[in-house]
Amino acid sequence: MTSERLTLPGLLRPSQRTAALTRVASLPPLHLPALLLIIVVLVLLAYQQVRSFEIAVGPDDRRIVIDAHELEVGNTGTWIRWTTDHTRLDLPLVAAHNPLILELVLVNSYPPAFGNPNVDVVMDERYLLSFNVERNNAQQRHHRILLPPQERAGWHIPIHIHSTTIQPSAEDFRDLGVVLVSARLSTTSTALLLPPLWQVVALLLCGTASYVTLRSIGAGRWLAWGLALAVAVLLCIGLVVNHQDIAPYTMRLAGLLCMGALYGLAVHLLSSHAAPPVGVPAEQRDGVPLWAVPTTTLAVVLLMGLAHWLMPLYQVLMSADGARNVSPYLPTLLVTLAVFGVGSVGVGMAWDMQRGQRWYQIVLAVLAVAAVVHLGIIIQFALTRSGPDFWILFKGAREWFRGGSMYDLVAVETNHFGHVFKVPPFYGLLFVPFVQQDGLMILFWHRMLNIALLGAAALLLFRSFGVSLFSALGVGLLLLFNMRPVADTIAYGQIDIMLLLLLIVALVAMRRNWLLLAGAAVALATMFKLYPVLILGFFVIKRQWRALVGFAAAMLAINGLALAIVGWREHFTYLFEVVPRIGGGTAWVENQTINGFVSRLLAPGIIAEKFDHPLVSIITYGGFLLALAGVGWLSLRPQPRTGARFALQFSLFAVLMVLAVPAAWMHYQTITILPMFAVLLYSMEHGLPRWRAALFAVAYALIAYGNQWSFYDSAMRDVLTVLGTSYKFYGLVLLTVVVVACLRDADEDTPRPRAH
Repeated sequence: MTSERLTLPGLLRPSQRTAALTRVASLPPLHLPALLLIIVVLVLLAYQQVRSFEIAVGPDDRRIVIDAHELEVGNTGTWIRWTTDHTRLDLPLVAAHNPLILELVLVNSYPPAFGNPNVDVVMDERYLLSFNVERNNAQQRHHRILLPPQERAGWHIPIHIHSTTIQPSAEDFRDLGVVLVSARLSTTSTALLLPPLWQVVALLLCGTASYVTLRSIGAGRWLAWGLALAVAVLLCIGLVVNHQDIAPYTMRLAGLLCMGALYGLAVHLLSSHAAPPVGVPAEQRDGVPLWAVPTTTLAVVLLMGLAHWLMPLYQVLMSADGARNVSPYLPTLLVTLAVFGVGSVGVGMAWDMQRGQRWYQIVLAVLAVAAVVHLGIIIQFALTRSGPDFWILFKGAREWFRGGSMYDLVAVETNHFGHVFKVPPFYGLLFVPFVQQDGLMILFWHRMLNIALLGAAALLLFRSFGVSLFSALGVGLLLLFNMRPVADTIAYGQIDIMLLLLLIVALVAMRRNWLLLAGAAVALATMFKLYPVLILGFFVIKRQWRALVGFAAAMLAINGLALAIVGWREHFTYLFEVVPRIGGGTAWVENQTINGFVSRLLAPGIIAEKFDHPLVSIITYGGFLLALAGVGWLSLRPQPRTGARFALQFSLFAVLMVLAVPAAWMHYQTITILPMFAVLLYSMEHGLPRWRAALFAVAYALIAYGNQWSFYDSAMRDVLTVLGTSYKFYGLVLLTVVVVACLRDADEDTPRPRAH
């Protein structure tokens, strides 16, 4: 396949662009004001139900209780926190322009040798009350304070608790103030209450941005209107039912949806209102529903770039809204600013020079350079990491070399999601020749090998599919390799880049009818990780019998070599004692499978330990069987082996490997480069409808950007934060939807290939 070059001119005149944007927001005159009015009424009604807010100290209080000591269990068995001399409570506003009552429940737990703690309650640098917390057999004392009507901007009232402190013993060096048990904020009126202006504005923004986003990707007017209203209704219900988890985050959510609206406008302009080569000719859009308007590969690549570089901006927004430890890596932020800055200046200069038709070449060049530079930045960062997974393999091989076993069965039984050796013996065998050398040097060369394999994978895709570097498809391929899972594979000392290369080799071999090689590549991949064995299903469905022969022959050769060197004992241990113990999933944030998503909703904590629950097991294994059946059914339709749909069918099994298995860490998603490249190939051959292009670019951004720490503050356990930890899972789901939709397209003229 030869990729298209960018030669066609043209872009909308300013008046046309204005008209295009107007059509996005078009509604009969009273409908948008009606939507906003309904949202205001909903917020008003919600706050008539809220009226008060109470926070009990516990694992979920970190957004409210700031600068206090860690949780402890009090004498009565309830959670408590010792305050410091500068503890702050960020209590959500429950009404505007109405006096409020603040109630603090405190305990004096000082040893008898110390006097009573003195507490000053301060709001906006104004002392509200000063008092001693009397000792009364460690009983709770309730202190109520009348607060003046609040007219502040923001979602909360900052209440500072300044307390005298003690160090109770020579072993305990903490500065302990007073024991905080709970806090409550309530209104003084039973009449109609005005909601906080902050929440009204936030929900209006959420509704408006939701509508614009949905309209931009092609939803009908009433559908977009109804879904935007549904977003507001859900948020209002959340404010009533779980105020603590929703109220602090409404403006952050509004910011996210506004970024979505910006992205949606870009989708709208690039897919239907720009002239070729960015958009499609007008005759191809006439009579086509908005959601089905076709988009070019160039438009898809531009959307990928926009979606990706919006991600660090959202990190900035989160940090500005009070999130901790989620700021973007400074070099990444600088590249982001350069992308938007240089891209905007370049496009402006092109217009000034009357070369506006070449604006997209400037943007493509900026995106390509940014992708390469950023990949270098995250790889350089990866080289400074400790490589924990490498050391597991290295130490396991060294232990066997010294006469022991690669496998620590006690550690596997205790927690196989910890730092334990649990891969096939052949994988460990590869480290044996180096175990007597300096481990740090071997780690360095292991990383250099991974980088070389990454380059080989990219080169193989460029050469095998005839992709020109100076084409939209070429830039899109560069964007795909600008992926954090790739860098994390290098950082941890993992094998996912090798798996990606072997899957590419298998696909290229099948395209060229080298089926023995395809089977051998899958066999080698299976010797590193078990899940590539799913590709055998594709071989069977496609009746690629020679590929199965190649797989069997390679497995015999590889395992024969491993058996000859390592012996039966390690293989027996792996097959009969390790494999049966490494099933199941975990709620840990790195697990971005169906199992991980459901487990995080049900588990008491997000930790790297096995989590068993009957409902999770049913969803995990039932979902896997349904997904496997669906993928198999979609692969039944014969396709030319050199076509994009054949590549989609093959790569859908790769998506299954990281989505439907019980556990797959974020770095496993390195192999999704292949299905995303297949989607780009499909867009070259058939184009993508607007909605599909929009979802694909978002899927790429979610999968490619960041890792488990990019948007997750481990101290937070609110429902929105827990949902946010699964952002790469959402990317995988969107990618699956796009691939399935592409395979569902009718293609009755496709010839039936011969079976091999």
